[in-house]
Amino acid sequence: MSAVVSDTSPINYLIRVEKIDLLPQLFGEILIPPAVLQELQDAGAPLAVREWAFKLPSWVRVLAPASVDRLLDLGPGESEAIALAKEIGNTLLLMDERKGRKAALEKGLRTAGTLNILEQAASRGLLDFEQAVAELRATNFRVKDSVLTGFLARSRTHKN
Repeated sequence: MSAVVSDTSPINYLIRVEKIDLLPQLFGEILIPPAVLQELQDAGAPLAVREWAFKLPSWVRVLAPASVDRLLDLGPGESEAIALAKEIGNTLLLMDERKGRKAALEKGLRTAGTLNILEQAASRGLLDFEQAVAELRATNFRVKDSVLTGFLARSRTHKN
């Protein structure tokens, strides 16, 4: 299995919809850079997210990239996650932000967002995709309607 690096957003939303345990089930160990840990522990983060981040599970490892491309014009979490994924190689990068995903793709990285994670979990029978999406939408998670429609259509096709 290839390494998996995560940005803040997928972890944040999976904690908030009580689906964080999907990550070790799907991917095993998750690597996060220090900036992602700081964002998860930030006073502005939801309480459940902060509590999780201050008591990381054994399947999460904090690993700093050797160098970070400061010209990416991204937040610290995104920049460090991209740098770490690039350094490790053969990596899946978990990231939701469109601008960050575009930068990662330009660097040759494979990306997946929170919806991809939920879709993969549903395909393995770990959850009901439509229910999980409804829970996600009850948070401040944002996604274009056209993107969500595509995910829901695929989900319904897989059910039949």
